[in-house]
Amino acid sequence: MLRELSTTDLDNLRKEYDAVREVASRFCETLAQQSQGLLSAKSISLGVPLESRVKGWDSIAEKIERASLKLKGIKQLNDLVGLRFILLFRRDVRKVCELISTNFTVVSQEDTSQRLAETEFGYQSLHYIIKLPQDWLSVPTFREFADLQAEIQVRTLAQHIWAASSHILQYKRELSVPSPVRRSICRVSALLETVDLEFERVLDERESYISGLHADKSDDEPLNVDLLAKILDEQLPEENKIEAEAYSELLEDLHHFHIDSPRRLTELIGKHLEDTLAADTEPINGRSAPEGTKTRGASLTDPRLTAIKERVFQSKKLLSVCLDHLAAWHLGEGEVVFVYESKAGFFADLVNTREQLETLRAACAQTLGTPVRVHVKVEDTKEGIWKVPWTHAGLVRHMLSVEFGDEWRSYRRSRQARKP
Repeated sequence: MLRELSTTDLDNLRKEYDAVREVASRFCETLAQQSQGLLSAKSISLGVPLESRVKGWDSIAEKIERASLKLKGIKQLNDLVGLRFILLFRRDVRKVCELISTNFTVVSQEDTSQRLAETEFGYQSLHYIIKLPQDWLSVPTFREFADLQAEIQVRTLAQHIWAASSHILQYKRELSVPSPVRRSICRVSALLETVDLEFERVLDERESYISGLHADKSDDEPLNVDLLAKILDEQLPEENKIEAEAYSELLEDLHHFHIDSPRRLTELIGKHLEDTLAADTEPINGRSAPEGTKTRGASLTDPRLTAIKERVFQSKKLLSVCLDHLAAWHLGEGEVVFVYESKAGFFADLVNTREQLETLRAACAQTLGTPVRVHVKVEDTKEGIWKVPWTHAGLVRHMLSVEFGDEWRSYRRSRQARKP
């Protein structure tokens, strides 16, 4: 049996910790970046930005004393590096667990809810101890992480509310709760679990509703976001669609102009689709177009892009570096589209996360002086020209601008003025 750690042992561990902390930080950053890319590729949205950290020495020393850990080396600490995925829905938890199992070497895993009896409440989360797989370690910049491992926690936002609040209250288990408070804390636990279950019910009902939709048979049904998406999917080109279509905002625009039914929307699309698609096929150019080429894109040397990069650099240096690898960028119809070639898809994945997009959106809004939506696309070049199609929402807004002219422009100015 290993002896208890002496003061000398702790000092040696502290020295080893100081020596590996920089590598551990790079490992943590790499895991976070790669995980964001994996989530983006599978269209999985986090409830809050991905959390990552290298455990501080004070926390390590406290854990060694509290848990009577007997470590031979600091790298034996399985949560030296930690990541936390907090998701909106239970079904996304399952998807993330599959991603972890598929892309990392899983050393161990635990479902903490299994610690609880049927009538007990308490902390619920999935914990994985992982290492990088061998094929990742063949990448030169990843080789220094070969003997490091990390803990990944996966849970829903409702489960995280319980975890965070019970940590502050120190009500992690039922035995910790005073009798006068126990009934109330049981209600809170039940309500949070009900939130997860009811959201699953909402998603199931929504999927059932969408699968039963037939745009041509719903003329009298009030237009909603799901019906709007269904109609646009059926009537607009698939290559124009992006994952983050702003259907809710577009629905408000349509309702303002009394386009509030499938019939009226279909009439608008039928009237303007051909001309709108013709306008949308004009190529844009990120560097230099042949003389006489009509473009909708902005130059990569545009002072506005430079200003956006400078604003981003102040808070997100990595995001600024990603913008240096742009192939093109495009402004129009309240949208800014950043385009990468497929060979630079890694940078597109890094940018295309909720936290980075929000930073980029704020920088664009400050630079351009108006609120905008931001999208990231991967497009290959053809003779030096980049084609960045309007999104489905962009196509419809172009139709509205043609149909309603000055009234549309006045509406857009007033709406943008109301935004913070």
